[in-house]
Amino acid sequence: MLSWLAILLVAVFGAYTYFGYTTATLTLKMRDPPYNWGDASNIYIHYSAIEIHRSDAGDKTGWMSLSEEGWIDLSTVIDVDETIGESSLEPGTYDRIRFEIIEAKVTVDGFNKTTVVASGKLNIQITQGGITLIGGRTSELLLDIEPTVHGSEKSGYRIVPAVKAIPE
Repeated sequence: MLSWLAILLVAVFGAYTYFGYTTATLTLKMRDPPYNWGDASNIYIHYSAIEIHRSDAGDKTGWMSLSEEGWIDLSTVIDVDETIGESSLEPGTYDRIRFEIIEAKVTVDGFNKTTVVASGKLNIQITQGGITLIGGRTSELLLDIEPTVHGSEKSGYRIVPAVKAIPE
């Protein structure tokens, strides 16, 4: 009887140690639902490094890098997820994502046009109360980006981004 109790205690302690002190992996994906792009046939987004925030940290601390800056052609992620980053993080709950759209281009009539990006600095609350990462496991977070293109050739083009961060 005593040996079973010892085995149980070792198993519980081992699981606590493994899941409490090992890192968790977070895969970051991006998707664009069917679009409202006006005259544009493509949108190219240049985004800054993407960071995630631990919910138990202050606003100025607790930010960790998820991905480096990069470009994405939103026409390739219409209703399809594309992995844009993967990172090892401490287990815990994360509540926000932040990044900046540095530059955007739209393709109209076969020509790329530089656009103005309204509110390019994005600070997004993660839906469902955040994402909880468990040591030794991989979780996924989807950035569902829905840009709207306004303007014309004459007045110039402007993109208004809208983004949701959804645990999967």
